[in-house]
Amino acid sequence: RNCPMKMDNNSILDSLVFERSTHTIHYYYTLTGFADQDSILEKVNAVEVLRNEVKNSTALRIYKENKFRVAYTYRSQKDPKKIRMEVVFTEKDY
Repeated sequence: RNCPMKMDNNSILDSLVFERSTHTIHYYYTLTGFADQDSILEKVNAVEVLRNEVKNSTALRIYKENKFRVAYTYRSQKDPKKIRMEVVFTEKDY
């Protein structure tokens, strides 16, 4: 309902989907501006940053208690077919 939603100067939340078959909450983002370049996500250690956000998120608490998976997909605004990063966290990660 509220998507797409600009999150900050470099990212847009395109959608949030519940994938029933895999018990996954999946966030889809588009990267813009400075963040939409090769290897920038590796330089800022984005996977570890996201892992810590999932671990510490009170908003995801009910999902974590029920052992849901949390997935993130980041696409390039310049080239929407290009996935800049895709990661899935399971109960072992949080």
